[in-house]
Amino acid sequence: MSTGADVTSTWNSLFISSEIPHPNLPSGYTKTSWGVTLSNSNNLMWCSISGASVFRLIAGASTSAATRTVIVTVYASK
Repeated sequence: MSTGADVTSTWNSLFISSEIPHPNLPSGYTKTSWGVTLSNSNNLMWCSISGASVFRLIAGASTSAATRTVIVTVYASK
């Protein structure tokens, strides 16, 4: 998925984005676990899960909005 989130909020010595939700599962599926990885960015940054269905981007420097690609892997059962 693509996100255009700013990574401008200070978090100790790093910068963090607002929470970004992962896409919803189709009806009838139950999520068992999930993960997220940064796939494409012009900045050095990484992803961190921060809730049941949300993640944040983290960087060493403040970065304004740009299109970044993340890989969201959701494991589910039906």
